[in-house]
Amino acid sequence: MNNNILPNLNNTTYEPHFLAQRSLPFIFHEDTLLRGCKECLPNLHLNVELLYFTEGVGCVVCDGNTFAVQPGDLIVINSYAVHSVTTPDTVKYYCLIVDNDFCAANLMDLSGLRFAPLIQNDRARELFGQVVREYNASDAFHNAAALCAVQQLILFLCRNYSTQKAPVKRQNEALKSVWTAVDYMKQHLGENLTVGQIAASAGFSKYYFLRLFKDRTGYTVMHYLNLLRCDRAKQLLLSGSTVKEAATRCGFQNFSYFTKVYKDYTGCLPRETLKQK
Repeated sequence: MNNNILPNLNNTTYEPHFLAQRSLPFIFHEDTLLRGCKECLPNLHLNVELLYFTEGVGCVVCDGNTFAVQPGDLIVINSYAVHSVTTPDTVKYYCLIVDNDFCAANLMDLSGLRFAPLIQNDRARELFGQVVREYNASDAFHNAAALCAVQQLILFLCRNYSTQKAPVKRQNEALKSVWTAVDYMKQHLGENLTVGQIAASAGFSKYYFLRLFKDRTGYTVMHYLNLLRCDRAKQLLLSGSTVKEAATRCGFQNFSYFTKVYKDYTGCLPRETLKQK
């Protein structure tokens, strides 16, 4: 699978895809997002990803747009689209990531296509259900049947829910600049960062960068910075740091503010995370 990535990304932002079986050129699994994890860090990747929701309600933020989702909804994440899933409670969904190279080799080149993000269609639900059934079957030919089911689903989406991509050179340059700034934030989480400093790291003025960042990620700069800080704080707490140590190392100078922000972004208090060790 092709894992070329944009500059200045690491695995907490860019998600590389590795196949467990070369005979099955896709990744397929079921995910559950719990109320204690209200928001996950946005990420992006090369291959097209399909999210099929089966239980609960939530939202998918994709390239600055927010889509409310419920059981039966199918979300298509296009290549290099910045995305994340959130929920006020609990949401379950299947995740299907298909190798772009495999699709191209089977006369379905996805690189020039852009898919509709939210699909609410009975035929799409039926085809995704067929993927689930064949993947979980146990007969001698279930892998071959699962592969055929995935191809049928992708073909249906190509025919009915795709358009040709517009030229994206300028968009790619803007995206690289955004992730240059994200990389800078990650390297300086413990410092008292300002929006001006972050914008300068990407080579932009403050106010232009504020608009660009929100447009490309769906988040304000400070919201995303707090996401990064809380994610790092959670890792520190789970690895044995005290609440005060985690707060200080992640750039929170005020302990009460850290507790409030951490609760808002993760759904639990720092001391509750400590109990999960």
